[in-house]
Amino acid sequence: MSDLRDSSDSSDDSFEPNTLDDDDEWKDVESENVIASFVSFGGSIKYPKIEEFLEDARDRYGVDLISIKNSHGLDTFGMIKLINFVRSQVRQGLSHPDVSPERFIEGDEYLKPVIEDDAVLYSIDDIFDLAERQAHSSTNGTADTTHSHEQVQEMIRQIDLLREQAVYYRSALQKTYLEKLELLERTLSSEPKASGEGTSAPPRENDSDSHYFSSYAHNGQSPQASKLK
Repeated sequence: MSDLRDSSDSSDDSFEPNTLDDDDEWKDVESENVIASFVSFGGSIKYPKIEEFLEDARDRYGVDLISIKNSHGLDTFGMIKLINFVRSQVRQGLSHPDVSPERFIEGDEYLKPVIEDDAVLYSIDDIFDLAERQAHSSTNGTADTTHSHEQVQEMIRQIDLLREQAVYYRSALQKTYLEKLELLERTLSSEPKASGEGTSAPPRENDSDSHYFSSYAHNGQSPQASKLK
């Protein structure tokens, strides 16, 4: 009898019951395979990615959650209220609801989910990360635009300066040319005239008359005396 008891005791000691509950194990497996689905504001479409949901919200309903978050600095509770507010408005038939902060920010009723297990509300941190990336990208883009604008303004300033210089140089050149021309005219007007210039030579006698008088002069008589003889 003692041998039987010993054998029974040893078998009990070697038995190790399963400490994992079968239901818990299946739940763990299922949770690993579950893919979050983000239900559109209209409730008719489910998206596997939050980015796709945000794009649908912007294009279909005119609600850009990221831009609204960055523009108004919404915190987690503000984003929850915004999402539930839009869902409630779309359910009422407003395809493009007014999302001014004063419409929802003070309404605590919008802290209550409009749909059960809303995956979008569980992904607020992901939305914030996307909003931060977009804000950073916009800042860099603005800086690049500002730099380009400054470069264009500097080029315009340089062109205006070159135009002013061209006008100045043209005026200076014209003035110098006129001064040289005036000096040349004064120089020419002040130079003395060459000898003989400006006086008329006495008229030359007719060659026949000169020969006529010279013949009588050679004989020592005047033409009148010769005729009287």
